[in-house]
Amino acid sequence: MNHMISLRQVQRFVFFLFVCVGFVSTAAGQNGSRFSFAAPVSLDTPAPQVALADFNRDGKPDVATATGAQDPTNPGKIVLYLGNGDGTFQPRREWDYRPLVGANPYPPGAVADFNGDGYLDYAMGHGGSTGLPNGFGNQVSIHLGDGAGNLLPFSKFYSGGSGIPLVAADFNEDGRIDLLAKTGDDMSVRLHLGNGDGTFASGGTIICRPGYYGNMVGADVNKDGHSDAVVTGRTSDVFVLLGAGTGAFDVRTISLPRLNHLIAVGDLNADTNLVLSCTSKRYMSDCRHEQTSGSDFS
Repeated sequence: MNHMISLRQVQRFVFFLFVCVGFVSTAAGQNGSRFSFAAPVSLDTPAPQVALADFNRDGKPDVATATGAQDPTNPGKIVLYLGNGDGTFQPRREWDYRPLVGANPYPPGAVADFNGDGYLDYAMGHGGSTGLPNGFGNQVSIHLGDGAGNLLPFSKFYSGGSGIPLVAADFNEDGRIDLLAKTGDDMSVRLHLGNGDGTFASGGTIICRPGYYGNMVGADVNKDGHSDAVVTGRTSDVFVLLGAGTGAFDVRTISLPRLNHLIAVGDLNADTNLVLSCTSKRYMSDCRHEQTSGSDFS
């Protein structure tokens, strides 16, 4: 009897085995008898939005956010959860920001190395009014990281109004991280140039006035190597802030069919073109616009 097996026979057997195993696995997954998901990890985060970054340099993402100044249980805290790398986190760490500001924070804030020491720092915008006690409100607080998982309150500066979503980048390319602040009261986007030591000039330079609502994200939209930003406002328009690398911006406007509050920008299909994803709070609906060239989205 010939016990020799040809290569073609082996290939057919492997293919047959692959199909059978795949069918059984799929069927088992459909009736729930084989596959399962781990229970979700719940953090007692005080805010709906958080920032992800490796603050203690262990290669595992951490979670940063903040509590409100009027929080009844734990007011006025910068909060950090160090990640274990397996989807779980260590007990929360807290630092009191009230020596700097006293109004409510607006997470997620922005993460960057603001003082050039090689460690990640955390910037948080705070709302309220300058009429509050001690002039609190309309401020951004800077919390310097020490590379060991601590975010200590360090400095503050004033912007043009409450709310203050933030984008961090070196917009004038002087080697120092700057901050774009989208304010609420005067409905502007302001550029605050960084001094390289964790401090920023108050007031800033007004880039545009998109309106009260919406948020702001950073990206190199036109792929020219300079940092840009995309902003939503109180209308259906989306503002594209094309950075020149000097601290100046060419402001473009994209008119969308409806009002969009929340946006995200990213390359979803690895074709080097960015996708602008929008969500409207008012209409509870989503939209997606893909970049065709440069700063244009369709």
